[in-house]
Amino acid sequence: TSTSHSKLPPSHTKMATVVAQDTTAVEGEQKTLRQSYSFENVEFMAGDVAGVDTKASASIAEAMTQISGKKGADAISAGADFAALIETAGARSMAECEVTNTFDKLLGARDTAEGPLWAVKSLCEKLGNKVEPFVVQLLPMILKLVADKKSADIRSGAESAGSAMLEIVCPHSVRVLLPTLKAGVEDTNWQVKMWSLKWLFFVF
Repeated sequence: TSTSHSKLPPSHTKMATVVAQDTTAVEGEQKTLRQSYSFENVEFMAGDVAGVDTKASASIAEAMTQISGKKGADAISAGADFAALIETAGARSMAECEVTNTFDKLLGARDTAEGPLWAVKSLCEKLGNKVEPFVVQLLPMILKLVADKKSADIRSGAESAGSAMLEIVCPHSVRVLLPTLKAGVEDTNWQVKMWSLKWLFFVF
């Protein structure tokens, strides 16, 4: 029995049409975006991947190199500037320039973590759910950094980045975050436990 799109709400009809178009578009793509966990982002899945301007890609790559050495107020400013670059180039540049993988590595070292944390915060605030499928993957690293033993600035950046991330996730992405947050609740570190509980209650 076939189902008519006319019987669906307008938003669902649009979603069904876009998914059908994007499923075809995905075939043959050399680089594709992770499927968004948010239905609002379905139209962003495949067709927008190609065509990031070469100059913009070079600027983003350079910015990721520079942001890794920023501290304090400079890190906050660099994070905002980086988000502005992504906003101009389009969220698709997050995939094209492998921002998530680069940030994941930078967050793994205290000397390079601060700038990317503030960049994540600014990305969430500027681009909202368009960057959701990229930033949620960074939550495990961010959660570790809320308990950094040597830098209050890193702890503050991690708290801000994680909170901004939780502001943009949709209900459909909660299942992706739950394992990390549940593990955090069981962590022996009180800061990891506290922030995991805060964010867990927030998403519910």
